[in-house]
Amino acid sequence: AVVTTRTRAHDDLSLIAYVQAMENTDHAGDSSGQNNESELVAYWRTLYNTVLYDSPAESATFNTSGWIETANGSPITEADMQEQVEQTISRAKANSPQRILETGCGTALLSFRLAPGCKRYVGIDISTAALKHVRETIDTLPDLAHVELVEATADELASVAPGEFDLVLLNSVIQYFPTFEYLTHVVRAAAARLA
Repeated sequence: AVVTTRTRAHDDLSLIAYVQAMENTDHAGDSSGQNNESELVAYWRTLYNTVLYDSPAESATFNTSGWIETANGSPITEADMQEQVEQTISRAKANSPQRILETGCGTALLSFRLAPGCKRYVGIDISTAALKHVRETIDTLPDLAHVELVEATADELASVAPGEFDLVLLNSVIQYFPTFEYLTHVVRAAAARLA
């Protein structure tokens, strides 16, 4: 797939996407698809450990490191991030969950806001650096002592027992999944963790 811009009349820019289906998308029994997934996941791990979380944030509980506008490469504004977080929190709290599993917790933008009202909160992330930041912050906040952090990829949910959660969050992390099959695997595994 390729996305590019095209100038139309009066200097009006449009995004144009070109997609070509793969002839063989069935990777069953073919390790090349899994190798490609592994390579992409390893790439994201390296990126999020070395590039995005190495700068200090102004607020330990609202660290927007890594949130970049894909159109121009600039950081997403704090106001836009605040709006996105508030909307997500509102939807997440709708059914008053007491046990939450969040895959791709990052710098815990959601965790710091949802966990105080829960009995159990488990945050999973691929980034050692992000989890280090979250652990250090949690240590200073007594109402978050029950938060568990797990360093793992989105598809590594074996350490989390099935049937224990009221809500599973996959906020934003899905955009980094390498294939549709990976997404399907993660969603099935996450759904199995619901009570």
